[in-house]
Parts: sequence; structure tokens; C-alpha cells
Amino acid sequence: MLRVNTTYHLAERPIKIKTQLTGSTQRGLIFTDLDGSLLDHHTYSAKPASDLFSALDNLAIPVIPVTSKTAAEVIPFCDEHHNNHPFIVENGAALYIPKNYFREPPRHGVVKGDYICLENSRPRHTALEILARVGQKYEGEYDHFKRIYARDGARGIARITGLSESSSAAANCREYSEPVIWYGSHSRKQDFIKDIQKQGGHALQGGRFITLGDHCDKGMAIGQLNQLYREHFASQTVSLAIGDSANDVAMLERADWALLISNPGKSLPQLQRSDQVLTGRGHGPAAWQHGVCQWLTCLGLEPTESTPKTISASQNTTQPAHSGITTNG
Repeated sequence: MLRVNTTYHLAERPIKIKTQLTGSTQRGLIFTDLDGSLLDHHTYSAKPASDLFSALDNLAIPVIPVTSKTAAEVIPFCDEHHNNHPFIVENGAALYIPKNYFREPPRHGVVKGDYICLENSRPRHTALEILARVGQKYEGEYDHFKRIYARDGARGIARITGLSESSSAAANCREYSEPVIWYGSHSRKQDFIKDIQKQGGHALQGGRFITLGDHCDKGMAIGQLNQLYREHFASQTVSLAIGDSANDVAMLERADWALLISNPGKSLPQLQRSDQVLTGRGHGPAAWQHGVCQWLTCLGLEPTESTPKTISASQNTTQPAHSGITTNG
């Protein structure tokens, strides 16, 4: 049973950002990847990033997980951190919105427990069928969650992810997509991805795995959710997307601001844009904390426990070269 701990009425959150450059009132939104960005790649801890959560709540800026993880994985994370906002799962395959969160329930949603779910993807078995057709050519060069779970149970997934067995079982509760562990060469991986695409599938490289799914991505999903916020508030939004991997690029390009997170042994995501792009100092959640503080400063906001209810960008004292607040996503 999908659940959320408390009822959260978004209409009761009055904080607004008044921008000097546009002269309009806007609402702040944070769309964040989890593994390798908000969560440490190895320990899965959100510290020290989570130290900002209460300040962001005081600013009425939702922290919205946008992840390749499943709903079964994200709900316990949200419960642990008292996060009652929407979240996006399986690389944009579905949006989960708590019931009564928006004044008007989203159209075309499916009720799942305490959530309204907007689905962008065909079910998991579609990805598995495509993988079965393509996979014979690459046997021995990859493995995937469903096969590992059938062979070794949750313990097998725990070995490759570092998760607990209970968390590994939740990671296999996939509704729309299938993670692939690639063992072959880089060139063969590119051939594999092309063959998946020829069969009508979609492959995205994440921090650890290739995720096979439908033709959706994180960028498309945050655009949908951003529009719901705009309709609810009848005003514009200013959004920050945070990510560390290739599967985050679509949302990093879509949001008003992008925050790049570095991790050891990985290059930063490559973007076409150069405006309003920040890079966090350090790695993982430490870079997340630093980068979000940078962004708040650019908006003239201060991450404190007590925050005034309307803040003008004229208070800002430190801005990067490209800091005009625009709305494109």
C-alpha cells in the first residue's frame, strides 16, 4: 500500500520570490536526483545536504526527488525526511503526487494508495521483452535486475548495489523500467544501446546502471510537474535541477537553473547550456548543500531557520556571471 505520513496542503504555503529582473512573483522548486547527488554514492546518506531541509521548508521550496529509483524506494526516503511533496520515479516514467496536494487533482491520473500517479511509460514487461530480443547477441556482457532477482533473490541485487536486502527488494519493485549492469566494452555498450533503440526501447546511462524503459526522461517529467505548480499558484516558477549523470541531462537542460554534482571517477554531465549553471563544491551531498546555498544566494534568499515571507532579489550580494532569472521549464 503506497502511503504518505501526513496531509500537506500546498495552498497554505505563502512564501514568494519577487525577482528584480522580471518584476514578477515566482515560486522556487528544487528537482533533485538522488543517488550520487542528494545521496552519497556509497553510504546512501543525505548528510550534510539534509541539514538544509528545514530551511527550505521554511522558504516553501519543495525538494522533489527525480530518480531512477522505484516508488517503493522513494516513499521510505520521503517518510524518513518528512518530505510530503511529489516525486518522479524510474527516469521520468511516472509522477507520484500526494492526494489533496494541489487544489485541483491532476487530470488523467491513476490512484495508487495515497497518491495520484501520472504515467508516461508502458509497463516493465515491455522493456523486458525488448531486452529479450536484443540480449541474445550480447549474452555474457550484461546482467539485469529481474534475472538477478530470479537467480539470487534480494541478496544478489544487494551485492551489486550495496543496499540492504530489504532495500534491494524495493529496488526490484519496478513498474516501468529495467536496470542493466554492463560488463562489456564501451563500444559494445554503444552498439547495445543502438539495438535497444531500434527495437523501440529507450536506454539511459545512470550513475551505476543502464536503465531500459520507454521514451520518457526526467526533463519531460519535471516539465509536467512544473506546469501543475504554475496552474496551482497561477504564477511563474523558478526551478533548480540537480544531477550528476547522463540520465539527469534532460532535466538539467529543462530547468531554469542547473546544479552539477561531481563524484570521484566521474566526469560532470555535459550540457548544451552555459547560462545559470552552478557546480557544487565537493562531492555528492556536500556539493548539493553548497550548490543549493549558492542558488539561494542568487535569488536573494538566505537558508536560515527563520525566513521573511517575501524576499526580493535586490538583497542579493553574490551572483555568478549568468544569473538572470528566467523561466523556461
